[in-house]
Amino acid sequence: MGRLEQAFADVEDAAEAALKSASALTKSAKDLQKAAKEGNIAAIKREQGRLGGALDDLSNGVSAAVSSWPLEESEEEAHLRDGYAEELREAAAESGLTLHERDGRLLAPPLSVRVLPGDRAVRAIGQPRCDAAGLTNPVHSLE
Repeated sequence: MGRLEQAFADVEDAAEAALKSASALTKSAKDLQKAAKEGNIAAIKREQGRLGGALDDLSNGVSAAVSSWPLEESEEEAHLRDGYAEELREAAAESGLTLHERDGRLLAPPLSVRVLPGDRAVRAIGQPRCDAAGLTNPVHSLE
């Protein structure tokens, strides 16, 4: 797995963990609300403790997601300029495809990928959806 692909995967995992923590917090708040509606004091006390724990988990999950991108801007630009196109070629070759370069674009019809280091971006044309996995390994969408 290439450096950017790993970074995207790490951020995606951190975001997923934060979402799970948010869901757990919502469930705990609903359980507390239910206990209050029922007038169940023991359940209220129990759910307050769980809600506090869920809040701590959410805070930790959000902090991890916020700090999950491992690269500085200069590293992003340098990697896109110096190594990313080669990562894409290698990923394509592993899948039995050949990427051709023309006019600053990597081509594997119907896909065209343009690496824009100055913008710290990758533009893919020719696939219905461009997510991180599609950009870091666009050959998956061609298989």
